[in-house]
Amino acid sequence: MNSIPDYAEALINKAQLILDGERTIIDEMNSLGTSNADYDRYDVLKEEKNKLYSDALPYLESASRLRPDSMDIVRTLKGIYGLLSMDAKEKEMGLILDQN
Repeated sequence: MNSIPDYAEALINKAQLILDGERTIIDEMNSLGTSNADYDRYDVLKEEKNKLYSDALPYLESASRLRPDSMDIVRTLKGIYGLLSMDAKEKEMGLILDQN
């Protein structure tokens, strides 16, 4: 029996806890209209959503280093990199996915 805790799983869980706030933000974004106030609110919510992604990223990157063969983590990283316009990192994850 391995007595070493699965830190990758803990890191993934921490990232998921952070990303759980995404649904509320997206729901509000989708409910906005087309007034100037709504556009302003949308921009604020987009920044909040991107902050969630940025906050979750270090945990997912660490989990990926611990589990380099996990394509689920790579797919998640690719998506977040894309949403944050981190094009080089997104492309890197795409290449990893293409090779597997």
